[in-house]
Amino acid sequence: MSYTSLKEQKESFVTGHSGTSTAEILLVCSAIPIGVFLVLALNRSLQSFGTPALACNWKVQAFVEWMCLLLPMTLSQTRLIDNDAARLVSVLLAGSVMSFLFYFVTTNTQKSIMVSEECCLQFCRNLFTIYRSAIAYMTFIAILAVDFNVFPRRFAKTETSGCGLMDLGAASYVLSGAMCSKYARSGQYTYQSFWTSMKKSLPIIILGCIRFLTTKGIEYQEHASEYGIHWNFYFTLASISIIIPSISYRNRKLVCSLFFVITAIYQLSLSNGLQEVIESYPRVIDNIDNDNIIYSIIANIFAANREGIFGCIGYAALYVTGEEISAYCIWSPVKARFRNSKKNDDNMFMLEKSQSLLLEKSMCVRLQSATFILWALYYIITQLLSISVSRRSTNTSFIVWCLAVNVSILLSIYFVMIRFEAPTKMPLPIFLAVNRNGLVMFLLANLLTGAVNLTINTLNTHDCAAAFIIFAYLLAIGIIALIFDKCLNITFK
Repeated sequence: MSYTSLKEQKESFVTGHSGTSTAEILLVCSAIPIGVFLVLALNRSLQSFGTPALACNWKVQAFVEWMCLLLPMTLSQTRLIDNDAARLVSVLLAGSVMSFLFYFVTTNTQKSIMVSEECCLQFCRNLFTIYRSAIAYMTFIAILAVDFNVFPRRFAKTETSGCGLMDLGAASYVLSGAMCSKYARSGQYTYQSFWTSMKKSLPIIILGCIRFLTTKGIEYQEHASEYGIHWNFYFTLASISIIIPSISYRNRKLVCSLFFVITAIYQLSLSNGLQEVIESYPRVIDNIDNDNIIYSIIANIFAANREGIFGCIGYAALYVTGEEISAYCIWSPVKARFRNSKKNDDNMFMLEKSQSLLLEKSMCVRLQSATFILWALYYIITQLLSISVSRRSTNTSFIVWCLAVNVSILLSIYFVMIRFEAPTKMPLPIFLAVNRNGLVMFLLANLLTGAVNLTINTLNTHDCAAAFIIFAYLLAIGIIALIFDKCLNITFK
């Protein structure tokens, strides 16, 4: 078999899919809160057994994290359990119940985790660390697993419309950044000129150019309907990094209204023919006046990369909405509750237990309300208005769907952390390390994925061998992240 034909087969292998149900995607993602539950329960159990030194050992924590969290997250995305997807979840649920009962017997859980302002803020940071790292690892798994037969085809990116697990990847990555942005955390704006934003986004643009050149240079398999012929996710990230700071005026309502109007006009255009243009029109336009060379070049570049270019509209709207949801549900309640609180002898803002419980309730109610509203909106758009989810165009239903799934995941993690009175320092060293250098780990995952694809024929790899390769790949990412974090103490900006 020639390399060219193998490239074509791999491209065919990841194209033409129609997705799966949202319920199955949520079932797969449930491995995240259940795994976190198990890790926290086992860590608390070790402490209750009188072995706090063992419970605080980051190497032991990393092993527990791998076995109880990362391994189930990996298995949930393979067809090793594809015929009985509920089996893994049932096992994990049973383990969680057992851990919960043991934890209930050996500990007293009447205290509130909310004591000081710093404690509350650290709780919020831990919440988003788990969420961001979980999203990152789910993405790491999928970008390699999709090239093997062990990965169910219905989880791959959809071709035109539908809900695929991998469709969440890029959108969730954008959302995870939005929910921890400076505006979401503090409500403060950092206005930057277009050229200042361009300079700060230059490293990401360079990464996008390197990916484009290497992909073309080694004839690596491509999924043209993903972003286009020349576009890739790094260019989308760079576009958001340029657009958002450039329009962040003091009047936030104006910014939100602007994106609402733009998104509405964009969806109206999609419903009146633009969707068909994105899905069906050719990549090369031949019938253009040859006398105008510049116009011809621009038109062909646009046609070749229409998914990536139009997608920036949806991803920018997703980013702004994610900022607002995060600020309203998580960060604003903390600031509001401490605004009128008193300082203690150590000059720290403190809350009484009753006020602390009210803060927890406020966060919980807001998250639940946001989740309900988003799922209701998703139902209205997809069922009553008949606008199918489309990753290729990042239409309104895609934006709402991604928001609903991600806020649901965030809510489930919140429930787990509240139940376990999550400690200031989470016993999740791999997640902490990956979150510390998220973009570098994402780049590393892409490089390792490319290395695996260039080294072996993923299409003919047995499922068990494929699972072993995926586990080894994830282990390598985790070890490198821990080396940067624990050994070298490096943070890449």
